[in-house]
Amino acid sequence: VFGRPTDVAFDLQGNIFVADGYTNSRVAKFSKDGDFIKSIGKRGNQPGEFNTPHTIANDAKGNIYVGDRGNSRIQVFDSDLNPVRIISNVRAPWGICISPPNAQGQQFLYSADAGGKIYKTDLEGKLLGVFPSARFAVGLDTGGCRLLAGGNRAVATQSVR
Repeated sequence: VFGRPTDVAFDLQGNIFVADGYTNSRVAKFSKDGDFIKSIGKRGNQPGEFNTPHTIANDAKGNIYVGDRGNSRIQVFDSDLNPVRIISNVRAPWGICISPPNAQGQQFLYSADAGGKIYKTDLEGKLLGVFPSARFAVGLDTGGCRLLAGGNRAVATQSVR
């Protein structure tokens, strides 16, 4: 049973990953047909534990990125939910987005915190930049990650890769 899930992602095979954030502090994996496969996590601050897994995304290699908001980190897992790494140079991720591969095959991770800062890292977690404005949101569309400026209403958008 879900306890106020917060986000969903789909891997390259169509499997479904649910950030079951507020009550259960876990990530659940389902087949593309909706059959339960496994879940990981419980409330805590150790690797594989979460304090409000609030957002989830995947890269082109099938890795799953979980924005562990209460622990101010992003935990990365392979598609079988085995731990890969922890990215801890971001603040409380409320939303994350991974850009499509560019011409060189490189992808970037964008993480937005509660104050509106957006952190840009490579997929290993190296910090590449910070958008400091408190008036941004981050989202994903068919063109890649999109920054929305203007607070509660979109005044301008900028596609980023």
